[in-house]
Amino acid sequence: MPMTCLNAQSDLTIHYKQETRAFLVLSSSYTFVEYHSGKYKRINNKKKQFDIIYDYNDFIQYTILHKERIIRKIALNDVIKVQEMRAQLGIDKANANVREYHDIGDTGNIIVKEDGMEIINKRKCVRYTISMGNFLITISFDPNLVQPIIQDYKVKMLHDITDLTDPGRYKNNYTLAETTVSENEINQNTFRKIDELLSHIPLKKIMKFNLALSSSLTATKVVEGPIPATVFALPDGYVLEDGGKKLLEQFHESKNLIPPNIVVGEKK
Repeated sequence: MPMTCLNAQSDLTIHYKQETRAFLVLSSSYTFVEYHSGKYKRINNKKKQFDIIYDYNDFIQYTILHKERIIRKIALNDVIKVQEMRAQLGIDKANANVREYHDIGDTGNIIVKEDGMEIINKRKCVRYTISMGNFLITISFDPNLVQPIIQDYKVKMLHDITDLTDPGRYKNNYTLAETTVSENEINQNTFRKIDELLSHIPLKKIMKFNLALSSSLTATKVVEGPIPATVFALPDGYVLEDGGKKLLEQFHESKNLIPPNIVVGEKK
């Protein structure tokens, strides 16, 4: 598959530790590694036995399921098709009801503020907090640590595919109408600020919901330098699956799972 491409910025290898807690009790803990280059990004997760490769040349995401020995391929165009179907059905208009169903709270009141500095892996990081309804996000990043690929809208959309294809996500997943806030609901400057903050490489990120659930992401090691082309290669002996077709099928199935108290589209 790929050749390593160094952009204006160096390739990056970042080791992370992810923890999830419920009522302060640790419920999940694992590590994973992210590899960033000018043409590809790869996430290796040994505990969950799946990896993800983002191909920025052809805008394709490959999800590698090691236990099943399957490679699931989804092109950005497949996601665009789903978005077009969402628009036709008016699913995005149901967001307010979906947020109420998930008890997210008043998402119209969003506060973004700088919250000091901290040292992570010998790097001086700025820290911000974002509060939205019952969500509180704290993110810390090194402004000098820049991704090798420019984070334009196509790159961000390619990353969003993960939210639709994460193994197990579709069990009891009522909506492709995510619980996000549309741009016209909040101050556009605040929206742009949040987008800018989340585009940085986090060296620490803590998300809290309703004071009961929380997850933390912490970088344990950061390496700058060339990454071998073999890191971004697809494994041999795996079955290549049309994930785009599966995504469309799941979309149709999810429409039948929407609870009756959630209104999809305009009322007749």
